[in-house]
Amino acid sequence: MEHIKKHGFKLAWIQLLGMIVLFVMYAGAMLVYYLISLAVGMSSMMSNPNPFESAAQLGTGLITLSIVLYLGLLAVEMIIGAMSTGAIYGISIEAVFNNRVTLSLYFHHMFRHIKRLTLLSLTTFLLLVPFIIAIVVISVIAIANPHDVGAISLSLAILAFVVYSLFIIAITIFAPIMIIHEKKPVWESIKLSAKLWGSAFGRSLSAVLSAFFITLLIVLGYLLLMLCFALLTGVSFDNDLNGLGSMSIIFLVIFCIFFFIFILPFASISFYLILIGRYQKRLRPVLFPEQNQEAPAEVQSGAEEPADADEQSNQPSDM
Repeated sequence: MEHIKKHGFKLAWIQLLGMIVLFVMYAGAMLVYYLISLAVGMSSMMSNPNPFESAAQLGTGLITLSIVLYLGLLAVEMIIGAMSTGAIYGISIEAVFNNRVTLSLYFHHMFRHIKRLTLLSLTTFLLLVPFIIAIVVISVIAIANPHDVGAISLSLAILAFVVYSLFIIAITIFAPIMIIHEKKPVWESIKLSAKLWGSAFGRSLSAVLSAFFITLLIVLGYLLLMLCFALLTGVSFDNDLNGLGSMSIIFLVIFCIFFFIFILPFASISFYLILIGRYQKRLRPVLFPEQNQEAPAEVQSGAEEPADADEQSNQPSDM
């Protein structure tokens, strides 16, 4: 909690700016995707005035091109997700280990770890692929045989997929810390993250649940405050228990805007500050008992060296 008190307010605004930048990137990628798809479709139709022949051509060539474009969009989404992960994990690590928070460090970590964090996302996705294929197969069987057994099988498959997905998320939640702070390759980072759960399951679970419930408390507490304030102002201005009233609606809009521009970024950064703070104090000694618990890079007066500055001269292999 001390890291939230010390850095939470500043980090919330930095995170908001980062979210805006990443959203613009994602919106631009989606726009390019749809423009290319539209241009290809229009050019195919204009090259052949016969609509039936044009449709036949579209049915063969455009499907392949659409698959390629979709895979390209998926790759861009993974890269943007890696940038988001690198930024929020990286700046939280700087705050916890080095007690410093700046906008330049946030964007440094956003771009510094793209390659390995994208490989981490791809590896995580590949671990989910067998279950995704199984659900698709079971869905086809359930549609072809609309009986109770098929519906039950599909429901159980979806439940198993959700549980398995949570398991994969759990065992990889510390992997970005290993990549960014400990400078480990992707696969070794996943193994170290899983090792934490095996060696210190109680501490790992406590770290994740503490971060989750405090974040949830921040969000739900604000929503409850927003609801109570709206109801109270509605009664006060209109004397109407059934309506919020015009002034209440104005306050509600202000509360909603503040929720999205501050509370959500503050809640998200609080999660990672708590998680990484618990890692520093209680989990890192389990993995590296022989190492000093201080950050590897010393904070120099007036300098703004990122925690992984020596990574350029001693870069580990990606996998």
